[in-house]
Amino acid sequence: MKRWKQFLVTGILAVSMVVSALPVFADEPQSPQSVTSESQVLQNTGSDTSNGSASSDGQGEASQGEQQEAAPQSTDQASTSPSPNALFAPAEAPAATEAPEVTEAPKEYHPTVSYETHVQNIGWQGAQSNGATAGTTGQSLRLEAIKINLNNDGADLGIQYRTHIQNIGWESGWHRSGEISGTTGRSLRLEAVQMQLTGSAASDYDLYFRVHAQNIGWMGWAKASGGNAATAGTSGASLRLEAIQIAIVKAGSAAPSADGQATSASFFPANDISYQTHVQNIGWQNPVGSKAVAGTSGRSLRLEAISISTNSPSLMGFQYRTHIQNIGWESGWNNTGEVSGTTGQSLRLEAIQIKLTGEMSRFFDVYYRTHVQNIGWMGWAKNGESAGSEGYSYRMEAIQVVVCCKGQKPDGSTAAAFMSRKNPLAAMDAKAQGYSSRTGYLILIDKNTHYLSLYRGSQGNWGQDRSWRVDVGAPGTSTPSGVFNLGTKLLYFDSGTCRCWYASQVTGSIYLHSVLYFQTGSPSRIMDGRLGMSISHGCIRMELSNAKWIWDNVPAGTTIVVY
Repeated sequence: MKRWKQFLVTGILAVSMVVSALPVFADEPQSPQSVTSESQVLQNTGSDTSNGSASSDGQGEASQGEQQEAAPQSTDQASTSPSPNALFAPAEAPAATEAPEVTEAPKEYHPTVSYETHVQNIGWQGAQSNGATAGTTGQSLRLEAIKINLNNDGADLGIQYRTHIQNIGWESGWHRSGEISGTTGRSLRLEAVQMQLTGSAASDYDLYFRVHAQNIGWMGWAKASGGNAATAGTSGASLRLEAIQIAIVKAGSAAPSADGQATSASFFPANDISYQTHVQNIGWQNPVGSKAVAGTSGRSLRLEAISISTNSPSLMGFQYRTHIQNIGWESGWNNTGEVSGTTGQSLRLEAIQIKLTGEMSRFFDVYYRTHVQNIGWMGWAKNGESAGSEGYSYRMEAIQVVVCCKGQKPDGSTAAAFMSRKNPLAAMDAKAQGYSSRTGYLILIDKNTHYLSLYRGSQGNWGQDRSWRVDVGAPGTSTPSGVFNLGTKLLYFDSGTCRCWYASQVTGSIYLHSVLYFQTGSPSRIMDGRLGMSISHGCIRMELSNAKWIWDNVPAGTTIVVY
């Protein structure tokens, strides 16, 4: 048994020496574990020998000595060569490669939008979708209501909308997909529409829509994106919507085609105007809006300066200038927001001119009128025309400004917006607007200028039909001033040696009649044909043809104003 153990130790040492002679590869470094394993083998063997020597006859010491001599050698070899265990052990399996995580591609949503409109004389039309036209063009038919449906294709996406309605304005609340916005059965036009995407996916899409508006045509595309609302149409202009197109696209996509577009503006608030005046003894008043009165009336206070503003000057701006006491017309135009006139100099404004600038000036006009000392409200001027007076030293006391679509105008007369010493009839036209007459005719007689003007229409809307020079009463027999009604008509009457033809009564013995003729059976010989003078006994003389026109055409009861 001892001999067998010794043989085993000798064999192990031999194998160790063979292994130490093998080349060491640089790319196979030895691990400390290999060295330890070999040493442990030897130690374990030695232990067995040692244990055996306890019951042996002394030969265990020689074996232990051989082991002690061999152990250092195997330890040295272990530091430079692979251990037997490492050399012959099966190759360690490579670490398993972790499979790449498979991420599921996000779902691609394809929302669509459909819409239908309720049209004047037609009712509800069939639904349209994705940019097609709902409504009509070229037929002058108003949209009255709209219903919009959004198919979100499973995305967290919705739509809400509301409309601006004739006589109502903006609806107070929003409508959801499939609900009706507007009215039916009430003959009320839609004037504008507002839309907004909702839901967590709202920022992933853009909603485009545009409208066909009365007198304008196709307006620019409105874009509702990022959950924000957008608006298309007009307000403050009384223009009907006639058609609409709506499309939904991925956020950042190009806008739909602008074919047929009349303006790049998607929405235009025509009443987006404010103006303020600097008034004697008051200073700057608060701004007022479209068609409101800026200034005062009935207080004899002069306007001294004015400023006009808008929130959208790129679409619609203003240029204006004023006629100033002791200065005359300003040499240049003032632009939106600038001051025209003076402050701190006690100088009255006497007249004004205003005109529009910007893209929407192709579709709109600016109207304005003034309240003038001794006259009152004058007619509406527009687009750079003069309003007020010149050469009379009359102060402007108040002003109104309004923007109207071309072809429309504000209530009130557009006659006699401006009067000048160079045109005395303009003052009469302005004065006429303040009077009423139950016959549709009105006569004004200015004793200072010796003019008679005849008007047709109604209060505030009198239009001058004709005018001519007349004679009035001489000093001492002055023609009475006041408001009268046309009375009795006479073919003629005689006064002394003269005859007055086609006489129409003003009051008492005061008549409108021809110049003086000799007393013959027909008006063939003129006795005194002078005109434009103060020479009568109080009557108003005129050419025979003019007296006859009144006698033939103007009915009794017509208002006559003498001043």
